[in-house]
Amino acid sequence: MRPMPKIEVTELPVDELVPYANNAKEHPQKQIDEIAESISTFGNCDPIGVWHNEDGEPEIVEGHGRVLALKKLGITTAPVIYLDHLTDEQRRAYTHVHNQTTMSSGFDYDTLVADMDNLNMDWEALGFEEFCYKESSFNAIENLMNDKFAENSLVSKKDSFSITLVFPSDVKELINSYIKEVGKDEIVSNIIKEAQSWE
Repeated sequence: MRPMPKIEVTELPVDELVPYANNAKEHPQKQIDEIAESISTFGNCDPIGVWHNEDGEPEIVEGHGRVLALKKLGITTAPVIYLDHLTDEQRRAYTHVHNQTTMSSGFDYDTLVADMDNLNMDWEALGFEEFCYKESSFNAIENLMNDKFAENSLVSKKDSFSITLVFPSDVKELINSYIKEVGKDEIVSNIIKEAQSWE
């Protein structure tokens, strides 16, 4: 393990923070609005990670979405931490690793929803709309996850067909997490079971 550097928080003008040109994380307006709502509700609690680039400017390593939200809110300064202890390769990799690790796990749904019910927050505005509607559309997903799947094996590929489903972009991460957690074969099996019971 590399030695832990001493990291100090400082304040910089938001307009001086330079985006990393190869940041691959997408920040749709809906997400920016949700981050802005979080900052408005709780304050700006997360420093932006930056480094001194070749021109001596504070270039963003992680926190691009927060910077966009701060600009939306008209907040002119932001807390930052300098990550100059990283090598160029490490810094570039960390941008992508930081983005990925925030997406690599989901929630314990029952625990989350139970706690949400006891907290007076505008959860929909904060990006938790799928949990707000747990008893409707999201409940159907939970039922699929908990239901007994058909015991018959799936048909072989030579006797199969494929279809394409189109989902709203704002549930992309939710659907991807669901498919990863449950597995495509089980989802297909359950759809077959549901279709047979629907006839």
